[in-house]
Amino acid sequence: MEKKELEQAIKEVKAGDIDQFGVIIDIMQKPLFVYCYHMLGHRQEAEDAVQEVFLKAYEQIDSYRSVVSFSAWLYKIAYHHCLNLLKRARLGRIVTFWKTGIPTFSRHEGEERIDREYLNNPLHLALLKLSASERNLIILRVVEDKGYDELSIQQSSEWKRQLMDVVEGDFDVKDQVLQKLYERKKQREAISVKKRIGLIVAATLVLGGTTAFAAMKVYELKNDQGEAVVRVSETAEPEVDFTGDRAEIMNQIRATLQPGARVAVYIAGPDNPDKNVSFMEIPLIMTEQSELQKKVGSFFEIPQELVGGYKFVEGDINHQLNEDASAFFDEMVKDAERDNKKVLVRDLPANPKLQYLYLTYKASKGEVYVNLTNFENMKWVSDEARPNETVEKVTVQNKEALYHVRKLNDKESKFVQVYQDDKKRLIEVRTTAPDITKEDLLKIAEKL
Repeated sequence: MEKKELEQAIKEVKAGDIDQFGVIIDIMQKPLFVYCYHMLGHRQEAEDAVQEVFLKAYEQIDSYRSVVSFSAWLYKIAYHHCLNLLKRARLGRIVTFWKTGIPTFSRHEGEERIDREYLNNPLHLALLKLSASERNLIILRVVEDKGYDELSIQQSSEWKRQLMDVVEGDFDVKDQVLQKLYERKKQREAISVKKRIGLIVAATLVLGGTTAFAAMKVYELKNDQGEAVVRVSETAEPEVDFTGDRAEIMNQIRATLQPGARVAVYIAGPDNPDKNVSFMEIPLIMTEQSELQKKVGSFFEIPQELVGGYKFVEGDINHQLNEDASAFFDEMVKDAERDNKKVLVRDLPANPKLQYLYLTYKASKGEVYVNLTNFENMKWVSDEARPNETVEKVTVQNKEALYHVRKLNDKESKFVQVYQDDKKRLIEVRTTAPDITKEDLLKIAEKL
């Protein structure tokens, strides 16, 4: 009965009935919470993750096909979402809240009891010794009763009882998820109106021979031939804050991809009037400096430690597009229009040539990020500095460099850019740590 109810709800949601998504939530939310809780090891994070997974599932539901079970499809989204959270928090194989003295915030008494008892549970301690992918297999085997041929792990009803005990009877995220879906729907409708108004305003400005905002100053970094390779324009124009379909769908696609995946994404609609195709690569994070150096080769000698005692933590690479990428993208647009597809995702062939290198270093003051761009096949990059941002010329390695300060919500991003023409690479040294100063960044950049 539940399976038929689920199938009917999926069909009606695909037809546009948001309320029917509540039926799916009712059926799947508790096992999904159990899964997220045991993957992440933290109740509030799991509750938030469940809502995000449902939101992603709703946005992607048109891509679901009944050749696989809906639960398997949903758990795939949940797995990649949890994996991304674990990577961002650098939790790896150990969940930080397990350590003595954490957490220090106050929580509901029932939640504290469950977490306290669960932390002393031998099953939990065993799970924490596993990798995220191994925990994924165990949890799905026990909670979802996946077949032996799928996972090859013995079933234990006692394990299942222990895993399921973390769910309180009143756990329910249906109302929150549905409310967010309706808010997003209204937001998209409002964005569509804003964009139409924006086009009218733009046309009026062009016909009137003037503009409402003007660029005030341009900062440039040049190569040895005097050609600008970095252009940063000061502008009074406010940043456009659209969170439309295109950005949403890109985030959802990214969450479902495995590390190492390279895909091209075409999304039709008002967010993409120029019919652009986006390129996305999910990096393979490497924590061994020597292993990463082999991949990087002679492009850059990765230091184990930066000036100031910042030690290497991890790094990753993004690769160049193939020479025929433009023709490949054009073909995607034609195929999408022919087949009347709003979203088209296609794998891209591997390319060993490095385009971007991202490195993370850490010391007591905080983290420093060293980003390098390969200019072998690039002419220049551009950016804008708005009224709440500052840009100034500085000197690094006896060359002109740029120092930026940019507001990011409640943080401040500081970074130095210097171009090395002999190596055809742009180096950026960044931080959001408040205790790391401009002078610290300049000292680091000087030695790279």
